[in-house]
Amino acid sequence: MRDILKLPRAGGRPGILHAGWDFLVARPGEEAEVHCRVCGEVMAVRRGVVGPTGWAHARAIAAGVMGGTPHDEFACGFSDEPWHRQALALKTEARRTPSRELETLLLEEAGRVVGTRAATKTV
Repeated sequence: MRDILKLPRAGGRPGILHAGWDFLVARPGEEAEVHCRVCGEVMAVRRGVVGPTGWAHARAIAAGVMGGTPHDEFACGFSDEPWHRQALALKTEARRTPSRELETLLLEEAGRVVGTRAATKTV
């Protein structure tokens, strides 16, 4: 599988608590700069956030069982853009397909969408 499709996993890299295509939660100060796996841009960071680091943690806080955890949050500033959503959908589909040819076509289209910053279809 191509490197762009390999997502960091919790425990896969020291300091990463939760990761996705266009967001990442890390231990405070562990990551200086993180690039979006959809568009390659440097993601905006909020440092020293105290709160949940995932869904289960949020539920535990809501139930009063746990408190928030200090962490840094990285998020792509383009994630709400139509072209970014389409590129994410194309890369997600490329990761899912068992076909090498379809994977190549999907990643090529995603590259064009990111390169032009223009969606070719509403997702």
